[in-house]
Amino acid sequence: MPLSSPSGSRASTSPGTARGEIKDDDYQLMGRILQCPGPVILYASHLGMSHHRLVSKDEYCQATTHLEELGLGCVVSLNLSNSLTPKTVFVKKAPGDVEEILEANPWLVCDLERYSDSYNMAMSRYVNASIKRKLIELGYSWCTV
Repeated sequence: MPLSSPSGSRASTSPGTARGEIKDDDYQLMGRILQCPGPVILYASHLGMSHHRLVSKDEYCQATTHLEELGLGCVVSLNLSNSLTPKTVFVKKAPGDVEEILEANPWLVCDLERYSDSYNMAMSRYVNASIKRKLIELGYSWCTV
């Protein structure tokens, strides 16, 4: 299901949720998140993209929620034994599962080739062994420690 285009021609909605219009900056952020290296993205790993403006954690969470609503991945909260607060990660879907979604949402500024290239890169150093182990426990078997 396509989200609202930058021209504002459609409202972004998902079952039971009315999100309203999405700003151009939101699309740019969503595209940047999709192009972060690896299949697992943390807020901290996104901050490593220093050539872009810094975004608040709230903006980042809103963008990953929109990406989840589109079907491009899922937001996963992890309770780690070495952390007092849960870690939230965005787990991208495999490139073979997102081609139609990316084509239907060209304003995300991320085509399948870019998505595939970034998905297959090494994960950020912020995605540590504890996070990887927890994801494996949850059934994300592609994750290696």
